[in-house]
Amino acid sequence: MNRNQIIGIAIFSVGMAIYFISENQIIGTISGIICAIGLAYMLKIMPFSKRNVNK
Repeated sequence: MNRNQIIGIAIFSVGMAIYFISENQIIGTISGIICAIGLAYMLKIMPFSKRNVNK
């Protein structure tokens, strides 16, 4: 596991905790978005490296 995957696990865990603790629907939706971002980090879907635009 690399650094981005560990960050993804942490973000996903926080999102799930917020979802189960909160009773507000808006916060539940926001925690779902946070979980999706964490999952993208874990599965390496989102490219977070700098790229050269000139090529």
